[in-house]
Amino acid sequence: MSHKEPNAYAIPLDDKQLIMLGTVTVVWGQIDLLASYCIARLLGVNPVSAAVLMDKMTGGPRIGLLEKLAKKAKTASLTKKILNFCKVMSGLNERRNSVFHAYWSFHIDGKTKTHSVGAVSAKNPSTIFTIDQLRKMLDKLHAQSYMIDEIFRELHGIKFDRSRAGFHLLDNGSIRAIKLVPKHEKRLLRNRTRPSKGQR
Repeated sequence: MSHKEPNAYAIPLDDKQLIMLGTVTVVWGQIDLLASYCIARLLGVNPVSAAVLMDKMTGGPRIGLLEKLAKKAKTASLTKKILNFCKVMSGLNERRNSVFHAYWSFHIDGKTKTHSVGAVSAKNPSTIFTIDQLRKMLDKLHAQSYMIDEIFRELHGIKFDRSRAGFHLLDNGSIRAIKLVPKHEKRLLRNRTRPSKGQR
């Protein structure tokens, strides 16, 4: 059976709002992953082993575990960073379901007769999570992503330019820092390593 429309119900979010919602999802995923790596480091196990231990843990309990492990950090300043990060994330996690598991729709104000876009959950249908709240959440998540990045680097002793580097999880569960080489540099590198006619 074919359908002319992609969904049974209209999506009330415009393109910019959908991008914002998608960005929240992606950034939250990055934060969850790095937080898991930090937990593994503090436990003294590789990330694969830690993933098995945390398999059934949702975001809230994972942040709670990271908070409990904060005292294992090498310095008091790093412990403080972890605790501050966990405090903010705990507040954000309380609204997580409002973003990922809620119903986004139009809402009409009975007094003003004006409508707005927001999300409601089955648990609390009388409370509307607004686009403005989503925007504020994204701002906090951006700040938190930099915070967990700093914590991750300090725990693993990694120092390099964030804009041109990334992380690679090896098969044995260890983490390696890798540099991202721009396309034009890759071409130069290829030309340098290509054998000359006399060497072929």
